[in-house]
Amino acid sequence: MAKVNPLVLKVLFIGVPFLIGIAMLPTDQPAGGSQHPYRVSMPNSGNGVYSSDSDIASFGSIDGKAVSSFRPGYLPSSLTSGEEDWTYRGNVRQGGKRKALLQNTVTGESVYLEPGDRWKDLRLLSLKDNSILISDMSAMLKSFGLSSGSAGNSGSDSNMATPQ
Repeated sequence: MAKVNPLVLKVLFIGVPFLIGIAMLPTDQPAGGSQHPYRVSMPNSGNGVYSSDSDIASFGSIDGKAVSSFRPGYLPSSLTSGEEDWTYRGNVRQGGKRKALLQNTVTGESVYLEPGDRWKDLRLLSLKDNSILISDMSAMLKSFGLSSGSAGNSGSDSNMATPQ
């Protein structure tokens, strides 16, 4: 009986089944040809939002600086009589009373509010450690807080500052 080379045996018993397995894997490409590798096709739901043009949508480049409309802690201008750049800076203890500090980041102007105070187009309803609850003139409630990195346990005065 003729002796078979061990390399030939490895190729027959390992390599050939491996290649057959690879050849049998399903492909994501349709029979019609290749598609863009990042294209995701969605079925037409019939709601008028999706169309065949959705697959080939393209958008022009942004000219100038992109501006984020979300700025944590900043109060909407609808609450500050149209003035922008007002932000909630935290709580302070002034004259033995807890107050919220609001500051205009451009002008440096500051205002201290106690619960119940009205200022511009808002009313301060309550203070927590790192957040305030306010309402606008239509009684719509809004909550504003400091970044999560400085959040403390609610109910304590551990983050209360005392202005000089």
